[in-house]
Parts: sequence; structure tokens; C-alpha cells
Amino acid sequence: PQALIVAPPFDLKTVLIEAQRPELAETVTGRREGGLLVVEGAVTSVEARDDLAALLARLPGIEEVSLVNVLVRPPSTYTVVEGDSLWAISVKLYGNPDRIQALFEANQDVLPTANDLRVGMVLRVPPLEE
Repeated sequence: PQALIVAPPFDLKTVLIEAQRPELAETVTGRREGGLLVVEGAVTSVEARDDLAALLARLPGIEEVSLVNVLVRPPSTYTVVEGDSLWAISVKLYGNPDRIQALFEANQDVLPTANDLRVGMVLRVPPLEE
């Protein structure tokens, strides 16, 4: 008789830690359903969700990744890095530039104009409307 080969349980946390993304390992969980990987949880930006999708799509045996239940919950603050603009921060955190005005208005006490960003500046991040 043929021996039944049982695949080891899928461990998304270990996969993410080995991929140098420990921050994601703490906020998302996943389970395999055949070639489909279903992921649930929350990430801090659309950029992080996109990175997660790209990383998981490269895993052997994964034909499809579902991130429908991965919510984007931006952090309450964001520290400006080299090359940032309000446009870039909006795209990074929210996935589009539509939140530039909201970012500017939330930080008018430290930003006289939208072009006054400095590396290291800590900005308040308006939450996404649910």
C-alpha cells in the first residue's frame, strides 16, 4: 500500500520572520486551503499590504493569496524620511494621494506649508474612515 504524505502545517509567522518582516508576523495570520493562502489581520500601510502580497505570492505551492481580510490601520504618527513628500506619505500609508490635505491639516502646527517637511519630523496621521 502507498504511504500517505501529509504536508507540514503552514506557519506564516515563521515565513515572515525568515523573510525579515517580523513586524508583519505579529499582526497577520494565515492558513492554506490547497493552493490558496488566506491571510487575516492588520497592517500599518497599503505599502505593507502590497509588500506582503508580493512576498507570499512567491512562496512555493501558493497559487493565490487572499488579503481580503487584511485591514490597513495607519499608525497614529509617521516619522519623515529622506525623499518624503505629503504625496509620497499619503500613497505609502493610504494607497493613494487623496489624503494629502488631511495630512497637511492635521500637522499645520508644525508645517507652515506642505513643502516644509524635514527628515525626522514626526507627523500626526489621520485615521482612515471606516
